[in-house]
Amino acid sequence: MDIKLLKPEIQNYITDNLKIDINAVILKGSPFPEVSVQELATQIESKKKLPVNCLLGFQQEIFYILQN
Repeated sequence: MDIKLLKPEIQNYITDNLKIDINAVILKGSPFPEVSVQELATQIESKKKLPVNCLLGFQQEIFYILQN
């Protein structure tokens, strides 16, 4: 697990970019030097695909999507 993805400012960025085209996010690059744009894109895309019954977890504000 990559702990730096749990920082509130990174989680806010992921949540704020859920409705933005992922290609635009990738082209902008990562605003965080410690996190790659690939990591951010993976987290954003994975959070978009969460089942509806997991949406209650959005109230927690912090998600870490495990990668294979």
